[in-house]
Amino acid sequence: MDKLLAITFTAFQETLRRRVFYLVLLLALLGIVTIGSEMFFMRMARQAGEAQMIVQIGNYFMNTIVGVWDFAAFFLAFFLGAIGVSSEISAGQLCT
Repeated sequence: MDKLLAITFTAFQETLRRRVFYLVLLLALLGIVTIGSEMFFMRMARQAGEAQMIVQIGNYFMNTIVGVWDFAAFFLAFFLGAIGVSSEISAGQLCT
């Protein structure tokens, strides 16, 4: 169990050293902020008494936010995996 934790911690530290991680995180946060700025319409609908519209907008926001995070996680996993494999091959620790 200790070996697994050590490998996990090392992999996490290596991930934090890569610029791709911060780029994906920044783009995902930017997308969520953009989506969140549309909460203004929800406030207007609430003041107008449009309960049905509030539910629809809320569902749309949640689906979009989850979709952005899903895409960011996929992008991050794909590129960090490719970077990790290529660095292992160039270091001679992984045979082709």
